[in-house]
Amino acid sequence: MPTRLFLSPHLDDAILSCGGLIAQAHAAGDRLIIATIFAGDPSPLAAQLPFARYQHTLWGDPIAPMPLRRAEDLAAAAALGVHDVVHLTFADAVYRHLPTGEALYTNDDDLFGALHPADEPLINAIANALRPLIAEADDIYAPLGLGNHVDHQLVAHAARRLSTAARLVWYEELPYAEWDDPTAHTATRTKHPHLVAIDETAMMRKLDAMGYYRTQIPVLYRNEIAMHRRVRAYAARLAEGLSAPYAERYWLEGVPT
Repeated sequence: MPTRLFLSPHLDDAILSCGGLIAQAHAAGDRLIIATIFAGDPSPLAAQLPFARYQHTLWGDPIAPMPLRRAEDLAAAAALGVHDVVHLTFADAVYRHLPTGEALYTNDDDLFGALHPADEPLINAIANALRPLIAEADDIYAPLGLGNHVDHQLVAHAARRLSTAARLVWYEELPYAEWDDPTAHTATRTKHPHLVAIDETAMMRKLDAMGYYRTQIPVLYRNEIAMHRRVRAYAARLAEGLSAPYAERYWLEGVPT
């Protein structure tokens, strides 16, 4: 059975975007690995940066945000039968700062804008950290960079720099794919779409797993009811013309053969 490695910028991206495929691949007996890149704890200084504190309030102001988020991710992965979970220790963008203590990203415009020059070395650092995992994989799933979140950009850049015999598959990040049209995005210009049919059982398992991201649901979807409605609606739209009720869309390099 193949080994599938999912590169998740944050502690939720892989399951939000690929949860249906993950559920079906687990049922088929594939080996599954989810590696989250920006899962590290912030320094005491970084945790008190104004933009970081603002994000914490959106997450419910937990006492220890990153340990809680890692626990959420482990529970979500387990709900899909995935126990091979890797949490790398790179810090989320809201925690990164210059040696002087000045934050690299201070608001949403920064967070969904251009990479700060100080972040450029992270691309190689992430690629190097992933190489031991890459060596085990047959298929590697990486984010397209929809929505332009700087952490997604970094992981996409790092994935492109990895030289590997594995097949590189790009996934559409939810919820960004709802408004940042993947078919018109610069990231898909040299790629072609591949639809994966998702059945009702897999969709239910995906939504069940997503429900463990309690800190993130209010930020991304407002509430769980809206999350279920929006995720099903997008997946149903992708499945038009298929024999399945839902689909997830992935992107492969080059033109179809």
